[in-house]
Amino acid sequence: MRFSTDDGHFGLIIMPVSGGMFRFQMVLQGHVIGNREPCFVFTPLRQFRKLVRLDGPDFSGEAYLPGVFSKLQNDDQLHDASMTATAESLDRWLIRGYMNGPHAIFLAKEADSEGNSILTSVLDADTYFMILDAVDHFCSQYPVTRAT
Repeated sequence: MRFSTDDGHFGLIIMPVSGGMFRFQMVLQGHVIGNREPCFVFTPLRQFRKLVRLDGPDFSGEAYLPGVFSKLQNDDQLHDASMTATAESLDRWLIRGYMNGPHAIFLAKEADSEGNSILTSVLDADTYFMILDAVDHFCSQYPVTRAT
């Protein structure tokens, strides 16, 4: 099941497989990232609800986002605070997420990538939380033990 913005710029793909595991992928900048291997999704979904707030001009504006990714990677406090998606299916990706003003912002780069290609998605916080609510509702229909 794909839960995404109307334009397909940001989303989550989640499908139950077996044993309380799900296929879990993200859509950033319209690109599907992550592999199709089953994983436990409740920890990353919980992390997505608790994105760190980073306000100020240094963290807003799509033109500045590649530089922001570098800041989030290299500053110890920002690195830990903005790290998201500990799902095994996203192991090959460095994903950072945060709230800035009325927006949820996600940045991702393939971990073994030599280039500077960074995928970005900026979306309204209300839309972001509506997507998370829909994913939670979908997952609640499957008998699994949720992490607390």
